[in-house]
Amino acid sequence: MPQNNAKAAEDMSWLVQVADRMLRPIARLLVGKLSCTVAITILKEAYIAEATRKMRREQPGRRITKSALALWTGLDTRNISQLEARKRPDVVPAKDICPEAAVLHAWANEARYRDRKTKKPKDLGVYGRGVSLQTLVSRVAGRNVTSTTVLDRLAQNGNVKLVEGDNARLLNANYVPTTDEEQKILESTAENIGRHIETVSHNMEASTVWGDWAHTEVGSNRIASEDIDKLRAEIKKLVTQQSKAADKEIKGAQASGKRVSNQSVAVGYYYWQDEPED
Repeated sequence: MPQNNAKAAEDMSWLVQVADRMLRPIARLLVGKLSCTVAITILKEAYIAEATRKMRREQPGRRITKSALALWTGLDTRNISQLEARKRPDVVPAKDICPEAAVLHAWANEARYRDRKTKKPKDLGVYGRGVSLQTLVSRVAGRNVTSTTVLDRLAQNGNVKLVEGDNARLLNANYVPTTDEEQKILESTAENIGRHIETVSHNMEASTVWGDWAHTEVGSNRIASEDIDKLRAEIKKLVTQQSKAADKEIKGAQASGKRVSNQSVAVGYYYWQDEPED
């Protein structure tokens, strides 16, 4: 519950810092893969969903109004109505989540960028008005993104190349911002991060001071650089042993056959060390 504490109300910068520490690593995972616009929309939808859940839990039976959701989330009621009405498609093409793919999709599919005779994508001038890479990028990716920035990115990925006359040629219209291995890692990581934060949320809402779900971390900021590799190897062995022991306990508790009351549990381990700034 909120507290009536005048001194605490004077400075809540700690909460902003907490949000920054939690969200920055997520941004690190997603930057260059998922546009900030899409990520913000997802975060807004999550705010609405969690505010609804929290109100239902704290005020059972009470009608949840748009006004209450606006108060709890900081979003205006029109935005809330739009987000609640939005249906997230089962299939999301790359063009809808990153500007590079959107540029390629428009170039490959819109009539203005295709040769009338061959029906193939035209070579586009990097600069200029009319039909050019510059106007395409400005329309699709925004006026703050230059055609040369997009050209460099797509050329590096093998989608386009610069040809004679300061023109760009489309080689491959498919842009996937992740590798197959990165997809597997991100899907697994999403589960791990989500469960970790849900453990913290559960313990914060629990009746006991530190909650009843195991949640602990040990570490030090005084490890000599020359000892890091050895320590990391030893911790990896220890984590492997502990994960096998936890797996044995979990499997031993599994119910035989199908039961309506079955619940899911998970135990996770990780190793972290600070890395030098680029």
